[in-house]
Amino acid sequence: MKKNICVWLGLMLIFGLFVPATQTYAAMGGLLNGKEGYYTTWPGQYDSRATDNDLQTSADIYSGSILEWGSSPVTITSYKSFLTEGRARLTFYNGLRQFLYSEEIERTSAIQTVHLQVPVRNVVYIHIENIDPNLNAARLYEFDVFGALTQPPIDDLAATPEDRKVTLSWSTPSVTEATYAYIKRSKIPEGPYVHIGTSTSNSYEDRTVTNGTTYYYVVTYIMEGRESERSNEVSVVPKISPPQNLQARGNDAEGTISLDWVSVTGATYYKVKRSVYEEGPYITVAKSVYGTTYTDSKVDSNTPYYYVVTATNDLGQESAYSNEASAQVGGTASPGALLTIYLLGGQIKEYELSEAELNAFLAWYDAKDAGVGPAKYRFTKTWNQGPFAARSEYVIFDKILTFDVDEYDK
Repeated sequence: MKKNICVWLGLMLIFGLFVPATQTYAAMGGLLNGKEGYYTTWPGQYDSRATDNDLQTSADIYSGSILEWGSSPVTITSYKSFLTEGRARLTFYNGLRQFLYSEEIERTSAIQTVHLQVPVRNVVYIHIENIDPNLNAARLYEFDVFGALTQPPIDDLAATPEDRKVTLSWSTPSVTEATYAYIKRSKIPEGPYVHIGTSTSNSYEDRTVTNGTTYYYVVTYIMEGRESERSNEVSVVPKISPPQNLQARGNDAEGTISLDWVSVTGATYYKVKRSVYEEGPYITVAKSVYGTTYTDSKVDSNTPYYYVVTATNDLGQESAYSNEASAQVGGTASPGALLTIYLLGGQIKEYELSEAELNAFLAWYDAKDAGVGPAKYRFTKTWNQGPFAARSEYVIFDKILTFDVDEYDK
């Protein structure tokens, strides 16, 4: 008949006295630190060798021995152990000895810290059982459990989607305050979460995601060997970003319309789409553009054309549309508006824009205000061009105080 060897542990001392270790080698510092346990099978017998911070002493878990601590219910986020012989299973119970959680303790050559995937709440007892059928005793040199930190959790976790990548960022605590951050992910709101990595900074890049799939993230941080409560949850769908700042210009002399846009990270090529109607429907006029410029030579004079561009990655996944830009060859273009931008330092910039150019600027500004897109916007200078093939002027988003739009009569 197989013998089960059990040790019942609770979390804070009700029975017994504190017994200082004769020589301290490992500062465990948890809820069981230095506490004596009570052998229920041998009344009056106590043992603190698994919690005495002394690596020269050990508790050998034999058949029939039950070592027990009792406490008020607490939340456990991690434990430390040093098991050198045998195999042991750790199980948490509540005050009614109802099952809460269980896992096998790994045998190691040094003290290990294990952070639980999910904090276990209302724990009163811990059950350590020898599960090695070939060994009479499991030798446990050190063991301790740890509750959640009292410091507040991260509350400003943010996620930025990209092509097959999600970038997480947060502001507190700083790296100097926390040892490292614990990154957890799920495909279901509110978990269960799986630990996917750690970070020693205030950001983390997850490159193990699939475009089009919704992911849910939380972050905890580790301080003094203990884990914080989880952060706010953020959800995100990684995908290839659409091109930004699409601009279109008609060239009357050549009878063409030139397009250019800002490159997209992860894009292999771009598709150019066109319509004679504002906001489409569009037809594809160029399927594989391997750059950020395109010249459309198949245009009619005095006809406004409306363009959008999409980005495609190496998996053939296509982005959403860029902003719409319009231009025409010959005739009179849409009167548009006067854009006046007020910058930090007192500078004022004015630009005469077509309706499509104004819409492109507004689309860039709104996207950047939401945290997406390039930090600067390019205006093409059509004045004082001189001997240059093209002249550009850039406005930095963070330098803009406000701007006015004065639309001309149509």
